[in-house]
Amino acid sequence: MYTAEMRTAPIQCDGVVILESWCAVHLRTTFSWGLPNSFGILFLIGYNSCCDKASDVFCEPFETGDPVTGHFVLKIGDHLENAETKRYYTEKNFSEVAPRYDFITRVLSFGRDAAWKRTLISLLPPHESPVCVDLACGTGDIAFLLAAKYPRGRIAGLDITEPMLDIARHRNTHSNVSFVNQDMGSLDIASGSADIVTGGYALRNAPDLGTAIDEISRVLKPCGVAAFLDFSKPDGKISQKMEYWGLKTWTGLWGALLHRNHEVYGYIAESLQRFPDRSHLRDIFRDKGFSVVDSRLFFGGVTELLMVQKLPRGETP
Repeated sequence: MYTAEMRTAPIQCDGVVILESWCAVHLRTTFSWGLPNSFGILFLIGYNSCCDKASDVFCEPFETGDPVTGHFVLKIGDHLENAETKRYYTEKNFSEVAPRYDFITRVLSFGRDAAWKRTLISLLPPHESPVCVDLACGTGDIAFLLAAKYPRGRIAGLDITEPMLDIARHRNTHSNVSFVNQDMGSLDIASGSADIVTGGYALRNAPDLGTAIDEISRVLKPCGVAAFLDFSKPDGKISQKMEYWGLKTWTGLWGALLHRNHEVYGYIAESLQRFPDRSHLRDIFRDKGFSVVDSRLFFGGVTELLMVQKLPRGETP
């Protein structure tokens, strides 16, 4: 059961006082869901990190939020049905998520997200000084791993969400890494100039998947490699339904806890529902001149690491 009163009082989890106040709004919150203590700890970490890093998100109205509370209220609705509205929703949604992004990716993956990204980097080919493009770079995790693997390389992290880029720039200690606001469907990068393209939770968020893959193909050199980590849609209808409702429930819980809007992270399940399944995604890459060189499934296929290579002109997969 969840109860909340608008008055000055501590937040409690399993009867333990956790936080005396939450910005300008003080809540008395008691959890008696019978959840393990680890969930309470994760909840505490999330709230503490949110208030420490970005209390203004709670205390000031967000442009897509309620004018009184500032809570994010933009609904998924039909926003995912065409490229223009999906781009708008994605930008606004991730602007809301940005201060909690590092925390929530760890929580939703049960702490495995960082290991998956390290695996992605480990599978990339050796290269003395590659040009790397990290799409939907978020707060910079993969870009920084690329910089560590290729200290003489040049890494560009691209994202359409400025609050994400602000965090990435603040974290950046690498002289060979830069962060730029760009749409993966319209890259301001010379054709045939990149050796490696990466993306963590990128393709599923592309306003138009086909256009994004065309751009990846355009900027990659022949035999260049692209590697992507994302939630993965299984082939069977029953498996798809099970995954959808599992993700919707788990992500919706954290959206309600951290934003008082289950749709903030429920977007993951909704966008995946509209995304190609594994077989179809491979077919799309092959049709656009790529060969699939590696694939790793995690969590029984809930997430996938997919690596493809751009074929030289005239070759077929």
